[in-house]
Amino acid sequence: MNNLHNVCRDAPRSGQMITFGQFLFTAVEGLRHQLTWGKYGPKLKKTMVPLTHWLLLVTLFFIVSLLNMAALSYNISIPLHIIFRSGGLIVNMIMGTIVLGKRYSFGQIFGVLFVTIGVIVATLDNASNQIEVIKKYAPVHAGKNNTGNTTEFNTGIALLVVAMILSAIMGLFQEVTYKKYGKHWREGLFYTHFLALPFFLIFSNHLLNQVHEYNKSTRIPISEAINQIPILVSVVPEPIRAVLYTIKIRKLWTYFIMNVVTQCESYDINYNFFNFKLDSQFTEIHFFNHFNYLL
Repeated sequence: MNNLHNVCRDAPRSGQMITFGQFLFTAVEGLRHQLTWGKYGPKLKKTMVPLTHWLLLVTLFFIVSLLNMAALSYNISIPLHIIFRSGGLIVNMIMGTIVLGKRYSFGQIFGVLFVTIGVIVATLDNASNQIEVIKKYAPVHAGKNNTGNTTEFNTGIALLVVAMILSAIMGLFQEVTYKKYGKHWREGLFYTHFLALPFFLIFSNHLLNQVHEYNKSTRIPISEAINQIPILVSVVPEPIRAVLYTIKIRKLWTYFIMNVVTQCESYDINYNFFNFKLDSQFTEIHFFNHFNYLL
């Protein structure tokens, strides 16, 4: 969570850059599981699920990822971002009932409604807090700034709502696909990221601008970046941290890399666990981001 917050604080329009980094790293890391040795060298294994299914799933996955990251550029705080996306449970439940004819127990319905109410309360509270901040720090132009801030906030919420609906559709399609072809989670993890990479050509100019902005960021000691992750502090000895303090690298690139690596590691762990242990109404591929945000 700290890494993402640091990047978004210093470079608010980094959503597409972060998403690209996560997709690229996950695709490269997952490639080793999809290669086999052929007559003329390494080649991709034959897919267990038709590529057309992966293409449709990856299109939805890519759009949902971009919408979720883009929302952070519209005055949506990261805690609200996490809470709001958890509200997708009710959308999954409704669509599961309508499309797949699922039936849910009273406990499941009560739990989802309880979470949904919490999401609504948190959203309204966050909106009111932002208005108060503007009135406090910009009283002269409070009316004008408040209107602009509210518009941006509403735009961010709208992006999250659309992403939530698409995530529900994606979860249902994923469930139907896995029921028919089996739960090949590593294949799914690889192709939902690998096949999405060409989509980023649409944003090539924006990504290049982000690269230039990252390259202009201030330099910080490597040890300062390590301190952002408690587990690394306990693993890296003090003498080594002292040496790393003398080595400085670009701040935005540091937090960007740390976010991407921890994000994709959470994908690898949680994609496997959730796709096998829980029903799709309580899981969507991008829901696994919550675990990384808690780091």
